[in-house]
Order: sequence, then structure tokens, then C-alpha cells
Amino acid sequence: MLAAACAAAQYFLAVLIFGAAERNFDMKKCIDYLKVFIVLTALTAALSSCTGNTEAAKQEAEQAFNTVMQAFVSGDAAAVNRNCVSAGIDESSELTKIILSSLGNVTYTVRTVNAESGDRATVNADITMIDSSQVMQKYVESIVAMVSSAEYQQRLETMTREDYQNLMDEQLRTVLSSGEIPNVTENVNVTMVKDGGEWKVEGQNLTGLLITNTLDAVSQIKQ
Repeated sequence: MLAAACAAAQYFLAVLIFGAAERNFDMKKCIDYLKVFIVLTALTAALSSCTGNTEAAKQEAEQAFNTVMQAFVSGDAAAVNRNCVSAGIDESSELTKIILSSLGNVTYTVRTVNAESGDRATVNADITMIDSSQVMQKYVESIVAMVSSAEYQQRLETMTREDYQNLMDEQLRTVLSSGEIPNVTENVNVTMVKDGGEWKVEGQNLTGLLITNTLDAVSQIKQ
């Protein structure tokens, strides 16, 4: 674009010089006009370049968002961590694996993508998933039923901390796989940034909605 601007300026200069010579125009005025023309042309070129950068950023950011959403849906904790600046998901945690396994039916629709610059954009999307508030309600109910059972009371004296944690995890797995939890659609703004040359999710809006909010709540109950 800049090369085109220079070529246009050279052409305009030639027209001015020859025109001025033929018509005895004031050469100083011609030069002043030329300076204004060059500045305007360069400004137009710069603005066009910025527009091109943000358009490319929008496409790249949306593609990266699609990639991280597929990582969540497939339950790939390592891919989620790779595609987020600071997801901090414990890939070895059994609880994390249980929650991720419930995301297989998550669907989403990208509504808008706005690029603030060539390396920062915001993706607005509707995400449909099981209602985490209902998950927690059913989880608490299942725990109350479990600890009230005669079988649990019989095992209580010899139960280890690990046994207890495993029972709690099993209750969550049962709730999530029951098919009784209704879906809910949430609208979320996700910040995408170019980090180390690659587009990634910044912040906790997306990871919080899909996993860490439930993970933190369950962890508190298990303590």
C-alpha cells in the first residue's frame, strides 16, 4: 500500500511540474500542494493497513476460540492449558477429568468478534451446557442420601480419607452422567490475545464457566 502511495505521489509530482511549466504556475504553491497530497496518501495507506490487521486478527481469534472450545468438548485438559494463557487446570486430577467428561454435549454459537488491535480481540458467544447450579444441587442431595445410608454408616469406622474422596467423586460422576440435569445457555465475552505468536484465551471467563467454577465448588464440599 505504501508503494502505491509513493507511485501516486511521483505521478502527481510529474503532473504538477509539467503543468506548472506550461502554464507559468507558482512552483512553490505546487510543492505545497504536493506535500499535502503526500501526507494524505500516507495517512490513507496507514489506515488501510490497520484495517487489514484487525480483520486478520478477527479471523485468527475466532479460529483459536474454536480450537479451545473443541479442547473442552473433547475433554483434553492439556490442550485447554496450551490454548489458554493461565487456565491452570490440573491435568492429573480425577475430579478435573470427571467434570471435563461432562462437556461432550456442549454447543456454542459465536455472535461477534471485535478486534481492538492486531493482537487482541473479544469473542462474544452463546454457550449451551448443563446447568452447573443444578449440578451442585443434585450433588449435595446425593451426598446427603449417601451419608444417611446404612451402608455408609457401616463403613465409616474403617473409611480412609482416600475412600471418602473416591465416594464423593463417584457421586459427582453419577450426577453428571444421569441425564437429569437441564441445559442452560450462557452468553460470555472471551478475551483472545496473541501470546508468543499464537492466539490464546486470556482470563477466566471461559474456563470458569465450563469447569473451574464447578471444580472449586465441589472441592469446597469435599474438604
